[in-house]
Amino acid sequence: MKMQTKRLFGILAVVVGMVFWAGCALEDDETSGGTTGGGGGGGMPTITIQNNTGMTIGNWQIKPSSSTNWSGWRSLWGAGVDGASWTHTLSEPLSRNNRFDVRLRSGNQEFTRTNITVTDGMLIPFTMSHLD
Repeated sequence: MKMQTKRLFGILAVVVGMVFWAGCALEDDETSGGTTGGGGGGGMPTITIQNNTGMTIGNWQIKPSSSTNWSGWRSLWGAGVDGASWTHTLSEPLSRNNRFDVRLRSGNQEFTRTNITVTDGMLIPFTMSHLD
């Protein structure tokens, strides 16, 4: 009985940790807009990235197509399984920039889509055809 109770509390701790992490990750995306304006949340556009690569994606990046600098890798902490999708709030209105590059990483393989004309709420699917 003690072993079952310990196992139950262990599973509960993992679930609570994952829920806490998910809340922090969403908050990070919505506040990643730098020091002016505070980022998303206040009507900033969102995109949804969908993994249809057949692989589990561990990390991803986004940048304006006009930039040569990729953002830091954003970890999906195991949530990037094939068929999964996640939403990201952009840090600027689309009137300033509406073309972006997105890169996903699975192990040592990367999938890239460049010069995507983004609209608010847009779904950006990735497939094996985007493998670099």
